[in-house]
Amino acid sequence: MKAQGCEHLFCLDCWTRYAVAQIETGLVKLIKCIDPSCKRVLTKTEVENCLNSEREIKRYRRFKRIQEVNDDPKSMWCLTPNCESVLIQSADAKVVRLECPTCKKHVCFQCRLFWHDGMTCEELIKKTRAQRTAKDLKKFDQLMAKSAKYRKCGGCKTYIEKSFGCDKVTLRT
Repeated sequence: MKAQGCEHLFCLDCWTRYAVAQIETGLVKLIKCIDPSCKRVLTKTEVENCLNSEREIKRYRRFKRIQEVNDDPKSMWCLTPNCESVLIQSADAKVVRLECPTCKKHVCFQCRLFWHDGMTCEELIKKTRAQRTAKDLKKFDQLMAKSAKYRKCGGCKTYIEKSFGCDKVTLRT
């Protein structure tokens, strides 16, 4: 098979393995010619012609779409689990409340969180961080309590690793 723009010639099996390897590693945005000295980026059609199955082509298209949306500052994914809609900021950058055309949920394009009536983005982020921190600490405490390897200091509540000896913990001040 010959690359259209640069004319480098490699067998179809090599092109296929090369394209699949690039897709496997997530490098779908700019798949270059197989020749290491060539910097030409393959077209979407060239990449798809290298792939053997419809499954590989679908995977390539999906990964490419994901990268394109992630790289575009004017678009974002819907935040609803299992909703794969892309939300695009309107030409009027002042409009930050977007509605998902699929699930009809509203999101804030500015902070990229669900819509928050009566609260600024900063207030929501601060509240969300505090909730996450409390939730994470509780989860951490539960995990550590299950472990026989760690004990909580009775004074400062710091976890201490028990590597040997008895269960008594003595604080040094």
